[in-house]
Amino acid sequence: MIFSISLLLIGCDQISLLGGFFYSYSTPNERFAESKTMKYDSDVNLIKNLGDKYQFIIFADIQGQDDELPQLRVVLDQYRQPEDKFIIDLGDSTEHGYLEEYQAYKKHMDTLDIPWFQTIGNHDTYNSGWRNYQQVLGKPVFTIEIGNRDDLSTGSMFIIALDSANSTLGGEQMAWLEETLKRESGRWDHLIVVSHSQFFADPILTVVQFSNTEEIYKLMGMFDKFNVDIMFAAHTHVWNDRVLNGVGDVTLPPLEKPFSEDAFVRVFVDGDSIRWEKINMVE
Repeated sequence: MIFSISLLLIGCDQISLLGGFFYSYSTPNERFAESKTMKYDSDVNLIKNLGDKYQFIIFADIQGQDDELPQLRVVLDQYRQPEDKFIIDLGDSTEHGYLEEYQAYKKHMDTLDIPWFQTIGNHDTYNSGWRNYQQVLGKPVFTIEIGNRDDLSTGSMFIIALDSANSTLGGEQMAWLEETLKRESGRWDHLIVVSHSQFFADPILTVVQFSNTEEIYKLMGMFDKFNVDIMFAAHTHVWNDRVLNGVGDVTLPPLEKPFSEDAFVRVFVDGDSIRWEKINMVE
């Protein structure tokens, strides 16, 4: 007997697929509208004046279920360096979007003596997780300015954090992104985008990328046109470091076991130069 199964992947407000792999009670447009009126927990002004040489950490997919969050503690306690000025988490900090998972995550991150920033992933929206995210972490769509606009060769950087938890941005966030890129392009040494979902996954994992091909190519065209240096993303649980249409495209592995490569990224800025390293926690 032969069975034929068809699956439709879309970026809608409620999707139940592959045992809950994509499931959200909120839409990107709803979250973006609410995000505009919210504050972020960390003060972006704390990293406004870092000078022309600095470094920071990016990690993703903690998917915390254990209150102790052992993989996160390893990064914070054993691998963080005094030179690391801030941390960006690319989302899926929780497994189920439960309030207690958010509270455990924030408790650990608040032990840091440096600012930390987090954008939202698909797991973070499960079980009405968006409400818990708002309550504990604040806004998921934001920008960070390091240095001063139009002050080039000084390590100045503009970072855009996106909400791609539904594997789509939605029309309102897309319009905001294009307007923001148009305004800021060419005015900073470095222009970086951070997102949970990425453009292209390995062939066998194509369900875990931006779900609309037209949207992918529109974003790629915008990033090229407005001189984005790199997009850091996650979601596939598979490491990738490549260049797409002239823009750096790095997909981070998770900190979650048992699929984890146990790795994160450290970014180094020196004036108008930028580079990144994959830091393997387990040889």
